[in-house]
Amino acid sequence: MDREPSFVYYPAGTEDNLVGEFHFGSASDEEVLTPGKGIKLFVTDPPYNLGFDYGEVSDNQPEEDYHQMMEDVVDACYEAADDDAHMFLIHYPQDFAKMWPRLTKKWKFHQWITWAYPANFGHSTKKWTNASRTILWRVKGDPEFYGDRVVQPYKNPWDRRIKKLIHEEGKIGTPLYNWWQVNLCKNVSKDKKEYSNQIPEELLERIVLSTTNLGDLVADPFSGTFSTSRTAMRLGRRAWGCDLNPDVIKWRPTLTDYDSEPKIDQPKYDREYPFYKFEEAGLTIEQIHKISAHLLETLSPEEIAKAPGIGIAKAKKMKEALQGKADKDGTVQTGIDSF
Repeated sequence: MDREPSFVYYPAGTEDNLVGEFHFGSASDEEVLTPGKGIKLFVTDPPYNLGFDYGEVSDNQPEEDYHQMMEDVVDACYEAADDDAHMFLIHYPQDFAKMWPRLTKKWKFHQWITWAYPANFGHSTKKWTNASRTILWRVKGDPEFYGDRVVQPYKNPWDRRIKKLIHEEGKIGTPLYNWWQVNLCKNVSKDKKEYSNQIPEELLERIVLSTTNLGDLVADPFSGTFSTSRTAMRLGRRAWGCDLNPDVIKWRPTLTDYDSEPKIDQPKYDREYPFYKFEEAGLTIEQIHKISAHLLETLSPEEIAKAPGIGIAKAKKMKEALQGKADKDGTVQTGIDSF
């Protein structure tokens, strides 16, 4: 297997504009991650040291060895960062607590974000289900933040002041809170690779959009499936990544993953958002969900198919899923989130 670095240039056939740089090895090695590289954003989901299968790479190190490895990589990222840069590190809160002095030795703590996700696994008879991780946001210098690029729908669009923001100023919603509900990258997800703990691109996209501009350099020192790099390149950013597992070289991005002119709309009132007119009429989201569930269970496939973008084939499959009927191959759909 070729373990040499790979480089992606745009346009093809030139070496004028390096938009992707990917290495085999550890970011703590200066030959892999060069100090002073000018990286504006690091986003990474490191191995959790819980025994997952990462090929040649051990995910079951003695705790001190693991903590030292994390410190070495985080410090190397600081030296390779721009004078004003962000770093988002995704892990479990108890592990951050153990490593806090190491992780904040050079980087300055900025914010603690909770990433919550639905989970149907990991249940215990002794404690509540773990269905969240922490996104630790640290900074170097004083980097820019663009919190109005990714917004959430207003919770009270019937309010007179909110109506004015929506209909007169064209705003689609309000900035995010410091807790995010984003579904896990599942087997049915379009971006899913056969690898452990892949971070959903929806989560990566909101970080990249909120902290960088077109052409900025985005890096991931524990690249895995290179989701961070692909997301950055799709959004017109440059990408850098490395990983110690040679098996993941097959997922390194290529020029087809890069978009030099991404269609990134500025936040605006999305008139196709189906709930605003109901919320403006005074219905709560909880009421809308209950009504929607009732209609899906009682309407015929022909009636459901009248909804825009559904169609009779999809409507019939949705009804079969709700009724727990088996597909032709004998499998039973237990939910409609796989459509």
